[in-house]
Amino acid sequence: MNDKDTSTLDVFGVGIGPFNLSVAALLHPLQELRQVFADSKPDFRWHDGLLFDDSTLQVSHMKDLVTLADPTSPFSFIAFLAKTKRLYRFIYADFPRASRREFNQYFRWVSESLPSIRFDTKVEAISLDGETLKIETSRGEYRTRRVVLGTGLTPFIPACAEVFLGPNVFHASNYLHMRFDPRGKRIAVIGGGQTSAEIISQLMLDADAMPHELHWISRRSNYLPLDESAFTNEFFTPAYCEHFYTLPAQERSRLLEEQYLAGNGISPALLLSLYRRMYELEFLHGRKRPCNLLPGTTLTGMERGADRESYVLTTQTMSNLHGQGLQKLEVDAVILCTGWEYSLPACLSPLASRIDRGAGMFAVRPDFSLEWDGPDHLQFYVQNAARHTHGIAEPNLSVMAWRGGKIANSIAGRTVYDIDHMSSVFDWHAHTAARIAEIEHA
Repeated sequence: MNDKDTSTLDVFGVGIGPFNLSVAALLHPLQELRQVFADSKPDFRWHDGLLFDDSTLQVSHMKDLVTLADPTSPFSFIAFLAKTKRLYRFIYADFPRASRREFNQYFRWVSESLPSIRFDTKVEAISLDGETLKIETSRGEYRTRRVVLGTGLTPFIPACAEVFLGPNVFHASNYLHMRFDPRGKRIAVIGGGQTSAEIISQLMLDADAMPHELHWISRRSNYLPLDESAFTNEFFTPAYCEHFYTLPAQERSRLLEEQYLAGNGISPALLLSLYRRMYELEFLHGRKRPCNLLPGTTLTGMERGADRESYVLTTQTMSNLHGQGLQKLEVDAVILCTGWEYSLPACLSPLASRIDRGAGMFAVRPDFSLEWDGPDHLQFYVQNAARHTHGIAEPNLSVMAWRGGKIANSIAGRTVYDIDHMSSVFDWHAHTAARIAEIEHA
Protein backbone atom coordinates (compact mmCIF):
# COMPACT_ATOMS: atom_id res chain seq x y z
CA MET A 1 0.00 0.00 0.00
CA ASN A 2 1.19 3.50 -0.83
CA ASP A 3 1.33 5.47 2.43
CA LYS A 4 0.61 8.67 0.51
CA ASP A 5 -2.81 7.31 -0.36
CA THR A 6 -5.18 8.97 2.10
CA SER A 7 -7.98 6.40 1.81
CA THR A 8 -9.30 5.02 5.08
CA LEU A 9 -7.54 1.93 6.39
CA ASP A 10 -9.44 -1.13 7.54
CA VAL A 11 -7.04 -1.67 10.45
CA PHE A 12 -4.16 0.14 12.10
CA GLY A 13 -1.97 -1.68 14.61
CA VAL A 14 -0.26 0.26 17.39
CA GLY A 15 2.93 -1.48 18.46
CA ILE A 16 4.82 -4.35 16.81
CA GLY A 17 5.56 -6.99 19.40
CA PRO A 18 4.85 -10.70 18.91
CA PHE A 19 1.11 -10.29 19.47
CA ASN A 20 0.49 -7.60 16.86
CA LEU A 21 2.97 -9.34 14.57
CA SER A 22 0.70 -12.40 14.82
CA VAL A 23 -2.34 -10.36 13.75
CA ALA A 24 -0.38 -8.75 10.91
CA ALA A 25 0.78 -12.16 9.64
CA LEU A 26 -2.74 -13.61 9.81
CA LEU A 27 -4.25 -10.56 8.07
CA HIS A 28 -1.63 -10.56 5.32
CA PRO A 29 -3.50 -13.01 3.01
CA LEU A 30 -6.56 -10.73 3.13
CA GLN A 31 -5.36 -8.35 0.47
CA GLU A 32 -8.75 -6.66 0.32
CA LEU A 33 -8.07 -5.18 3.75
CA ARG A 34 -5.98 -2.03 3.93
CA GLN A 35 -3.65 -2.41 6.90
CA VAL A 36 -0.71 -0.73 8.62
CA PHE A 37 1.13 -1.70 11.83
CA ALA A 38 3.43 0.90 13.36
CA ASP A 39 6.08 1.04 16.08
CA SER A 40 8.56 3.70 17.18
CA LYS A 41 11.40 1.16 17.41
CA PRO A 42 13.87 1.04 14.49
CA ASP A 43 13.36 -2.72 14.06
CA PHE A 44 11.79 -5.72 15.76
CA ARG A 45 12.99 -6.33 19.31
CA TRP A 46 11.60 -8.85 21.79
CA HIS A 47 12.88 -8.50 25.35
CA ASP A 48 16.33 -7.87 23.89
CA GLY A 49 17.69 -6.96 27.32
CA LEU A 50 17.04 -10.55 28.40
CA LEU A 51 18.10 -12.54 25.33
CA PHE A 52 20.66 -14.70 27.10
CA ASP A 53 22.32 -17.46 25.08
CA ASP A 54 20.86 -20.18 27.29
CA SER A 55 17.32 -18.75 27.71
CA THR A 56 14.57 -20.87 26.22
CA LEU A 57 10.85 -20.58 25.61
CA GLN A 58 8.56 -21.88 28.32
CA VAL A 59 6.21 -23.20 25.61
CA SER A 60 6.45 -25.40 22.54
CA HIS A 61 7.84 -23.87 19.33
CA MET A 62 4.53 -24.87 17.74
CA LYS A 63 2.98 -21.96 19.64
CA ASP A 64 4.35 -19.48 17.15
CA LEU A 65 2.71 -16.51 15.46
CA VAL A 66 0.36 -18.46 13.21
CA THR A 67 0.48 -22.26 13.37
CA LEU A 68 -2.34 -22.85 15.85
CA ALA A 69 -4.65 -20.72 13.71
CA ASP A 70 -3.28 -21.59 10.26
CA PRO A 71 -0.83 -24.53 10.03
CA THR A 72 -0.34 -23.77 6.31
CA SER A 73 0.83 -20.19 6.83
CA PRO A 74 4.13 -19.15 5.22
CA PHE A 75 4.94 -17.28 8.45
CA SER A 76 5.27 -20.28 10.78
CA PHE A 77 8.40 -21.09 12.77
CA ILE A 78 8.82 -24.26 10.68
CA ALA A 79 8.66 -22.13 7.51
CA PHE A 80 11.36 -19.88 9.00
CA LEU A 81 13.60 -22.88 9.71
CA ALA A 82 13.11 -24.15 6.17
CA LYS A 83 13.68 -20.72 4.60
CA THR A 84 16.93 -20.26 6.51
CA LYS A 85 18.11 -23.78 5.55
CA ARG A 86 18.33 -25.09 9.11
CA LEU A 87 15.26 -27.32 9.39
CA TYR A 88 17.12 -30.66 9.49
CA ARG A 89 19.73 -29.25 11.86
CA PHE A 90 17.02 -28.02 14.24
CA ILE A 91 15.33 -31.43 14.22
CA TYR A 92 18.54 -33.35 14.88
CA ALA A 93 19.67 -30.94 17.60
CA ASP A 94 16.62 -32.17 19.51
CA PHE A 95 16.34 -29.12 21.75
CA PRO A 96 13.92 -29.60 24.67
CA ARG A 97 12.67 -26.05 23.95
CA ALA A 98 13.56 -23.52 21.27
CA SER A 99 15.82 -20.69 22.42
CA ARG A 100 14.40 -17.21 22.84
CA ARG A 101 17.27 -15.90 20.73
CA GLU A 102 16.19 -18.09 17.80
CA PHE A 103 12.55 -17.14 18.25
CA ASN A 104 13.59 -13.51 18.16
CA GLN A 105 15.31 -14.23 14.82
CA TYR A 106 12.06 -15.80 13.64
CA PHE A 107 10.00 -12.78 14.71
CA ARG A 108 12.43 -10.43 12.93
CA TRP A 109 12.19 -12.55 9.77
CA VAL A 110 8.39 -12.29 9.78
CA SER A 111 8.48 -8.55 10.47
CA GLU A 112 10.81 -8.05 7.51
CA SER A 113 8.49 -10.11 5.27
CA LEU A 114 5.27 -8.17 5.83
CA PRO A 115 4.57 -5.04 3.75
CA SER A 116 2.16 -3.69 6.39
CA ILE A 117 4.93 -3.16 8.96
CA ARG A 118 6.21 0.38 9.66
CA PHE A 119 9.10 0.83 12.09
CA ASP A 120 10.48 4.23 13.10
CA THR A 121 6.88 5.43 13.26
CA LYS A 122 5.70 6.74 16.61
CA VAL A 123 1.95 6.83 17.15
CA GLU A 124 1.35 10.16 18.89
CA ALA A 125 -2.43 10.42 19.18
CA ILE A 126 -5.66 8.65 18.26
CA SER A 127 -8.85 10.66 18.07
CA LEU A 128 -12.35 10.48 16.63
CA ASP A 129 -12.66 12.41 13.38
CA GLY A 130 -16.20 12.18 12.06
CA GLU A 131 -16.80 8.64 10.83
CA THR A 132 -13.17 7.50 11.17
CA LEU A 133 -10.41 7.30 13.74
CA LYS A 134 -7.55 9.71 13.08
CA ILE A 135 -4.06 8.36 13.79
CA GLU A 136 -1.37 10.99 14.18
CA THR A 137 2.16 9.62 13.82
CA SER A 138 5.68 10.95 13.50
CA ARG A 139 5.43 10.18 9.76
CA GLY A 140 2.04 11.68 9.01
CA GLU A 141 -1.64 10.98 9.56
CA TYR A 142 -3.83 7.98 8.83
CA ARG A 143 -7.55 7.32 8.94
CA THR A 144 -8.82 3.91 10.01
CA ARG A 145 -11.95 2.03 11.06
CA ARG A 146 -10.21 -0.29 13.51
CA VAL A 147 -7.23 -0.11 15.85
CA VAL A 148 -5.40 -3.09 17.33
CA LEU A 149 -3.54 -2.11 20.50
CA GLY A 150 -0.37 -4.16 20.93
CA THR A 151 1.77 -1.79 22.96
CA GLY A 152 2.82 -4.41 25.48
CA LEU A 153 3.64 -4.00 29.14
CA THR A 154 5.94 -1.60 30.96
CA PRO A 155 8.42 -2.60 33.69
CA PHE A 156 7.02 -2.37 37.20
CA ILE A 157 9.35 -0.45 39.54
CA PRO A 158 8.71 -0.54 43.32
CA ALA A 159 8.08 2.97 44.62
CA CYS A 160 10.99 2.78 47.06
CA ALA A 161 13.44 2.12 44.19
CA GLU A 162 12.30 4.71 41.65
CA VAL A 163 14.53 7.55 42.85
CA PHE A 164 17.63 5.33 42.71
CA LEU A 165 17.28 4.05 39.13
CA GLY A 166 20.60 4.16 37.31
CA PRO A 167 23.62 2.00 36.43
CA ASN A 168 23.45 0.05 39.71
CA VAL A 169 19.69 -0.06 40.26
CA PHE A 170 17.67 -1.13 37.25
CA HIS A 171 14.86 -3.35 36.00
CA ALA A 172 15.96 -6.73 34.69
CA SER A 173 14.55 -5.95 31.23
CA ASN A 174 17.59 -3.68 30.75
CA TYR A 175 20.17 -6.19 32.01
CA LEU A 176 22.09 -6.73 28.77
CA HIS A 177 21.88 -3.06 27.85
CA MET A 178 23.54 -2.00 31.13
CA ARG A 179 26.76 -3.90 30.44
CA PHE A 180 26.69 -4.66 34.13
CA ASP A 181 29.89 -6.03 35.71
CA PRO A 182 29.02 -8.06 38.84
CA ARG A 183 32.58 -8.85 39.92
CA GLY A 184 33.24 -8.07 43.56
CA LYS A 185 29.86 -6.41 44.12
CA ARG A 186 27.20 -7.12 46.72
CA ILE A 187 24.08 -7.66 44.64
CA ALA A 188 20.42 -8.11 45.50
CA VAL A 189 18.05 -9.65 42.95
CA ILE A 190 14.41 -8.85 43.75
CA GLY A 191 11.74 -11.24 42.49
CA GLY A 192 10.87 -14.92 42.46
CA GLY A 193 9.82 -15.68 38.89
CA GLN A 194 11.49 -16.90 35.70
CA THR A 195 13.33 -13.63 35.03
CA SER A 196 14.93 -13.53 38.46
CA ALA A 197 16.07 -17.14 38.08
CA GLU A 198 17.64 -16.35 34.72
CA ILE A 199 19.45 -13.34 36.19
CA ILE A 200 20.75 -15.42 39.12
CA SER A 201 21.94 -18.01 36.60
CA GLN A 202 23.85 -15.36 34.65
CA LEU A 203 25.46 -13.96 37.79
CA MET A 204 26.75 -17.42 38.77
CA LEU A 205 27.80 -18.44 35.25
CA ASP A 206 31.50 -17.55 35.55
CA ALA A 207 33.13 -18.64 38.81
CA ASP A 208 35.92 -16.09 38.26
CA ALA A 209 33.59 -13.13 37.70
CA MET A 210 31.02 -13.59 40.42
CA PRO A 211 29.61 -11.06 42.86
CA HIS A 212 31.19 -10.86 46.31
CA GLU A 213 27.70 -11.42 47.72
CA LEU A 214 24.51 -12.46 45.93
CA HIS A 215 21.10 -12.19 47.62
CA TRP A 216 17.93 -13.59 46.00
CA ILE A 217 14.88 -11.93 47.60
CA SER A 218 11.40 -13.25 46.85
CA ARG A 219 7.99 -12.78 48.45
CA ARG A 220 7.13 -16.36 47.50
CA SER A 221 7.54 -19.06 50.12
CA ASN A 222 10.11 -20.84 47.94
CA TYR A 223 11.52 -20.70 44.41
CA LEU A 224 8.51 -22.38 42.92
CA PRO A 225 8.27 -24.28 39.63
CA LEU A 226 6.06 -23.61 36.67
CA ASP A 227 3.24 -26.12 36.64
CA GLU A 228 3.61 -27.76 33.22
CA SER A 229 1.49 -30.83 33.87
CA ALA A 230 -0.91 -31.92 31.14
CA PHE A 231 -4.18 -31.08 32.88
CA THR A 232 -2.88 -27.68 34.00
CA ASN A 233 -1.86 -26.92 30.42
CA GLU A 234 -5.54 -27.12 29.52
CA PHE A 235 -5.78 -23.60 31.02
CA PHE A 236 -3.73 -22.48 28.00
CA THR A 237 -6.26 -23.55 25.39
CA PRO A 238 -8.91 -21.62 23.45
CA ALA A 239 -11.62 -23.78 25.01
CA TYR A 240 -10.64 -22.71 28.51
CA CYS A 241 -10.23 -19.03 27.54
CA GLU A 242 -13.78 -19.06 26.17
CA HIS A 243 -15.09 -20.86 29.26
CA PHE A 244 -13.26 -18.47 31.60
CA TYR A 245 -14.89 -15.51 29.84
CA THR A 246 -18.36 -16.73 30.83
CA LEU A 247 -17.60 -16.90 34.56
CA PRO A 248 -18.63 -14.23 37.08
CA ALA A 249 -15.95 -11.60 37.73
CA GLN A 250 -15.45 -12.71 41.33
CA GLU A 251 -14.88 -16.32 40.26
CA ARG A 252 -12.41 -15.22 37.55
CA SER A 253 -10.39 -13.28 40.15
CA ARG A 254 -10.29 -16.30 42.44
CA LEU A 255 -9.11 -18.60 39.66
CA LEU A 256 -6.40 -16.20 38.50
CA GLU A 257 -4.94 -16.25 41.99
CA GLU A 258 -5.29 -20.00 42.33
CA GLN A 259 -3.64 -20.67 38.94
CA TYR A 260 -0.82 -18.16 39.37
CA LEU A 261 2.07 -20.64 39.19
CA ALA A 262 0.70 -22.18 36.02
CA GLY A 263 1.86 -19.05 34.21
CA ASN A 264 4.40 -17.44 36.52
CA GLY A 265 6.56 -20.20 37.97
CA ILE A 266 10.18 -20.99 37.13
CA SER A 267 10.99 -23.63 34.53
CA PRO A 268 11.83 -26.87 36.38
CA ALA A 269 14.90 -27.39 34.18
CA LEU A 270 16.25 -23.97 35.17
CA LEU A 271 15.61 -24.64 38.87
CA LEU A 272 17.56 -27.89 38.64
CA SER A 273 20.36 -26.13 36.77
CA LEU A 274 20.56 -23.45 39.49
CA TYR A 275 20.62 -26.03 42.28
CA ARG A 276 23.43 -27.93 40.54
CA ARG A 277 25.39 -24.73 39.93
CA MET A 278 25.17 -23.75 43.59
CA TYR A 279 26.45 -27.22 44.51
CA GLU A 280 29.37 -26.92 42.08
CA LEU A 281 30.34 -23.46 43.27
CA GLU A 282 30.18 -24.42 46.95
CA PHE A 283 31.82 -27.83 46.88
CA LEU A 284 33.95 -27.85 43.72
CA HIS A 285 35.03 -24.21 43.55
CA GLY A 286 35.17 -23.56 47.28
CA ARG A 287 32.77 -20.61 47.25
CA LYS A 288 30.78 -20.78 50.45
CA ARG A 289 27.14 -19.96 49.94
CA PRO A 290 27.40 -18.48 46.44
CA CYS A 291 23.82 -17.24 46.75
CA ASN A 292 21.96 -16.18 49.88
CA LEU A 293 18.40 -17.40 49.41
CA LEU A 294 15.73 -15.19 51.00
CA PRO A 295 12.25 -16.52 50.17
CA GLY A 296 9.26 -15.23 52.09
CA THR A 297 10.84 -11.77 52.07
CA THR A 298 9.42 -8.48 50.78
CA LEU A 299 11.34 -5.34 49.85
CA THR A 300 9.71 -2.52 51.82
CA GLY A 301 12.25 0.31 51.71
CA MET A 302 15.50 1.54 50.21
CA GLU A 303 17.94 4.31 51.08
CA ARG A 304 21.52 5.38 50.43
CA GLY A 305 24.25 3.81 52.53
CA ALA A 306 26.58 5.90 54.71
CA ASP A 307 29.21 5.96 51.93
CA ARG A 308 26.60 7.35 49.47
CA GLU A 309 27.59 4.62 47.01
CA SER A 310 25.83 1.61 48.49
CA TYR A 311 22.13 0.98 49.18
CA VAL A 312 20.49 -0.17 52.38
CA LEU A 313 17.43 -2.33 51.74
CA THR A 314 14.70 -2.78 54.32
CA THR A 315 12.94 -6.11 54.00
CA GLN A 316 9.99 -7.66 55.77
CA THR A 317 10.61 -11.33 56.46
CA MET A 318 7.73 -13.70 57.09
CA SER A 319 9.80 -16.86 57.32
CA ASN A 320 11.20 -18.35 60.54
CA LEU A 321 14.19 -19.42 58.45
CA HIS A 322 15.63 -15.89 58.56
CA GLY A 323 13.85 -14.49 61.61
CA GLN A 324 10.57 -12.68 61.32
CA GLY A 325 10.28 -8.90 61.16
CA LEU A 326 12.22 -6.07 59.51
CA GLN A 327 15.74 -6.74 58.29
CA LYS A 328 18.45 -4.47 56.85
CA LEU A 329 20.72 -5.47 53.97
CA GLU A 330 23.48 -3.33 52.47
CA VAL A 331 24.35 -3.90 48.82
CA ASP A 332 26.15 -2.23 45.92
CA ALA A 333 23.56 -3.01 43.24
CA VAL A 334 19.89 -3.97 42.95
CA ILE A 335 18.38 -5.80 39.98
CA LEU A 336 14.59 -5.53 39.92
CA CYS A 337 12.90 -8.64 38.53
CA THR A 338 9.59 -7.19 39.64
CA GLY A 339 7.49 -7.91 36.58
CA TRP A 340 5.53 -5.77 34.17
CA GLU A 341 2.23 -3.92 34.21
CA TYR A 342 -0.23 -2.63 31.64
CA SER A 343 -0.72 1.10 31.31
CA LEU A 344 -3.04 2.95 28.97
CA PRO A 345 -1.04 3.96 25.85
CA ALA A 346 -0.39 7.70 25.85
CA CYS A 347 -1.68 7.95 22.28
CA LEU A 348 -5.17 7.03 23.56
CA SER A 349 -5.38 10.08 25.82
CA PRO A 350 -7.80 11.95 23.51
CA LEU A 351 -10.28 9.04 23.82
CA ALA A 352 -9.46 7.73 27.30
CA SER A 353 -12.70 8.99 28.84
CA ARG A 354 -14.75 7.23 26.15
CA ILE A 355 -13.25 3.77 26.61
CA ASP A 356 -14.85 1.66 29.33
CA ARG A 357 -12.23 0.92 32.03
CA GLY A 358 -14.08 -0.22 35.12
CA ALA A 359 -11.66 -0.71 38.06
CA GLY A 360 -8.86 0.40 35.74
CA MET A 361 -9.31 -2.54 33.34
CA PHE A 362 -10.77 -2.62 29.85
CA ALA A 363 -14.22 -4.07 29.24
CA VAL A 364 -13.24 -6.69 26.67
CA ARG A 365 -15.62 -8.59 24.40
CA PRO A 366 -15.09 -12.27 23.43
CA ASP A 367 -13.34 -11.21 20.18
CA PHE A 368 -10.95 -8.91 22.14
CA SER A 369 -12.68 -5.75 20.98
CA LEU A 370 -13.33 -3.04 23.57
CA GLU A 371 -16.47 -1.48 24.89
CA TRP A 372 -16.50 2.25 24.18
CA ASP A 373 -19.08 4.95 23.54
CA GLY A 374 -18.04 5.75 19.97
CA PRO A 375 -19.67 4.69 16.69
CA ASP A 376 -20.28 0.94 16.44
CA HIS A 377 -18.44 0.61 13.11
CA LEU A 378 -15.22 1.95 14.69
CA GLN A 379 -13.52 -0.63 16.86
CA PHE A 380 -10.56 -1.05 19.18
CA TYR A 381 -8.97 -4.44 19.89
CA VAL A 382 -6.55 -5.10 22.72
CA GLN A 383 -3.78 -7.63 23.27
CA ASN A 384 -2.06 -8.55 26.55
CA ALA A 385 -4.59 -6.57 28.58
CA ALA A 386 -7.43 -9.08 28.95
CA ARG A 387 -6.16 -11.51 31.57
CA HIS A 388 -9.11 -10.57 33.77
CA THR A 389 -11.60 -11.65 31.09
CA HIS A 390 -9.82 -14.44 29.18
CA GLY A 391 -7.62 -16.08 31.83
CA ILE A 392 -3.97 -16.70 32.66
CA ALA A 393 -3.14 -17.73 29.09
CA GLU A 394 -3.95 -14.29 27.68
CA PRO A 395 -0.46 -12.76 28.18
CA ASN A 396 1.18 -16.03 27.09
CA LEU A 397 2.45 -17.14 23.68
CA SER A 398 0.21 -20.22 24.01
CA VAL A 399 -2.94 -18.51 22.70
CA MET A 400 -1.22 -15.86 20.58
CA ALA A 401 -2.21 -17.35 17.22
CA TRP A 402 -5.74 -18.19 18.37
CA ARG A 403 -6.32 -14.65 19.63
CA GLY A 404 -4.78 -13.26 16.42
CA GLY A 405 -7.20 -15.44 14.47
CA LYS A 406 -10.16 -14.24 16.55
CA ILE A 407 -9.20 -10.63 15.84
CA ALA A 408 -8.61 -11.35 12.15
CA ASN A 409 -12.01 -13.05 11.83
CA SER A 410 -13.71 -10.14 13.58
CA ILE A 411 -12.02 -7.56 11.36
CA ALA A 412 -12.83 -9.53 8.21
CA GLY A 413 -16.42 -10.06 9.32
CA ARG A 414 -16.25 -13.74 8.42
CA THR A 415 -14.58 -16.99 9.44
CA VAL A 416 -11.16 -16.78 7.80
CA TYR A 417 -9.61 -19.09 10.39
CA ASP A 418 -11.51 -22.12 11.70
CA ILE A 419 -10.47 -21.81 15.35
CA ASP A 420 -13.73 -22.29 17.24
CA HIS A 421 -14.78 -25.34 19.25
CA MET A 422 -11.26 -26.71 19.74
CA SER A 423 -11.14 -30.06 21.54
CA SER A 424 -10.46 -30.17 25.28
CA VAL A 425 -10.18 -33.03 27.73
CA PHE A 426 -12.60 -31.07 29.92
CA ASP A 427 -16.21 -30.36 28.98
CA TRP A 428 -15.81 -26.59 29.06
CA HIS A 429 -18.10 -26.24 26.05
CA ALA A 430 -21.13 -27.65 27.83
CA HIS A 431 -22.49 -24.14 28.35
CA THR A 432 -19.80 -21.82 26.97
CA ALA A 433 -21.14 -21.19 23.44
CA ALA A 434 -24.64 -20.38 24.62
CA ARG A 435 -23.36 -18.17 27.43
CA ILE A 436 -21.04 -16.16 25.09
CA ALA A 437 -23.91 -15.63 22.66
CA GLU A 438 -26.00 -14.37 25.57
CA ILE A 439 -23.21 -11.98 26.67
CA GLU A 440 -22.65 -10.65 23.15
CA HIS A 441 -26.33 -9.84 22.68
CA ALA A 442 -26.91 -8.46 26.17
